[in-house]
Amino acid sequence: MQAFHKLSVFTPKVHIIGHHSGGVLAPEIAATYPDLVASICLVGPAVMTATERAAMKEKYFAPFNEPVRDGIHLLKTWEYLGDMGVGEELGLWQREVLDHVRAWKGRNLIYGAVWEQDAERIYADVKCKILLMCARDDVLWTYFDFVKGLKPDVKGVEIRGANFGLDRDSEGIEKSWTEFLEEVEKSE
Repeated sequence: MQAFHKLSVFTPKVHIIGHHSGGVLAPEIAATYPDLVASICLVGPAVMTATERAAMKEKYFAPFNEPVRDGIHLLKTWEYLGDMGVGEELGLWQREVLDHVRAWKGRNLIYGAVWEQDAERIYADVKCKILLMCARDDVLWTYFDFVKGLKPDVKGVEIRGANFGLDRDSEGIEKSWTEFLEEVEKSE
């Protein structure tokens, strides 16, 4: 936050969009610094109960693509991304493979932080306007109604693109987020 202040990033208030793990960070920033955040948009919000976080950790925490000499970790990563809904666009698939292979250790660091955070409590403390988005085939869709139910006045939008909505439905996200930001500006 000190770096952001030095860069005057929070002058005036900002609008934050967070996807998956970023969907945990955005509410924390908004709850911790309410005077700095005008709104948050959570794409694939990762707000779950402690029991649900433990189940996600059990399912997704084991490293699956630690580098090995025969390179099978590359194929495992390719297949994992296919299962997660990367789609058929090979450029996106290739980019995500490279990102996942490079971050094979970091993935567990961020996922570990996500599953240790009491996101439900933090989300409840957010005072700014919130927009929720999730794709029906996203791994976090299961929790989407739960997140919407925690704050019934929050709008939820179904998008496309599985876990890769920011790439696969950028136009739909941009349209919904722009409409939301216009509403936020009118209400201030």
